[in-house]
Amino acid sequence: LVPGGRTDRWETVAAALEHVAEDCTHIAVHDAARPCPGEAMLDRVFKAAGELDAVVPAVTVHASVKRVDSDAGRIVRDEDALADSILGEASEPGVAARLVLEGVDRKGLVLAQTPQLYAAPLLRRAYAQGDLAGATDDASLVERLGEQVHCVEGDPLNVKLTVPGDWALAEAALKLT
Repeated sequence: LVPGGRTDRWETVAAALEHVAEDCTHIAVHDAARPCPGEAMLDRVFKAAGELDAVVPAVTVHASVKRVDSDAGRIVRDEDALADSILGEASEPGVAARLVLEGVDRKGLVLAQTPQLYAAPLLRRAYAQGDLAGATDDASLVERLGEQVHCVEGDPLNVKLTVPGDWALAEAALKLT
């Protein structure tokens, strides 16, 4: 969090940029949701940034990817759930099942990670754009400028803490490093 108590991610980074010295050549943006960046991955990011203006670590998607209906979907319940509700007894909650709309070709897909490293003037221009809505990461703001973003090999142990189960993954990753 930067001075002023801003909590919006884009406003926070924009405010932080105001405190970066003008003679700074590069700026790394790292979200606190990824507490396990490995040293080898960091070396790759910094080495690439010596020649490239926008560098993002990323891991290749190996799993099958499915596009699903965004609705909550169908709730599949235990066959005794109706009887339990009539009798006032507690039953197990149902399981949400969303409809698969299509499989997505994973060729060329990667999962972007942080820290992302940018030439300072480029990142400042990216944040100077009027509308930052809809951006998913700093790279997407740079892409909106029509500038190239390059990926280097990320680290599968650099997990993002999004849901409670991710904590166990991060703890395991930290034990491995």
